[in-house]
Amino acid sequence: RKQVTNMAAYELALRGLAMLRDPARIDLKQAAALFEAAIAKDPAYGLAYTYLALSIALAGEFGHTDMIELSRARELSDQGAELA
Repeated sequence: RKQVTNMAAYELALRGLAMLRDPARIDLKQAAALFEAAIAKDPAYGLAYTYLALSIALAGEFGHTDMIELSRARELSDQGAELA
């Protein structure tokens, strides 16, 4: 795995991940927004793409995502794997 080069992107991703992991605070839209912000700060940060894909896929489990978004999640996941 590549080292993190942008600490602001890392912090945003950690905040998003915390939202996904804590059932009392789960907010998939806010988590996705944090991962997107991390990607904007560091487009080469592969884990941010992977976590964004996860947040989209989890939204799909709750019926809030269509097939286009699930396809996007797959593409993001692949991109994250390539970058990591």
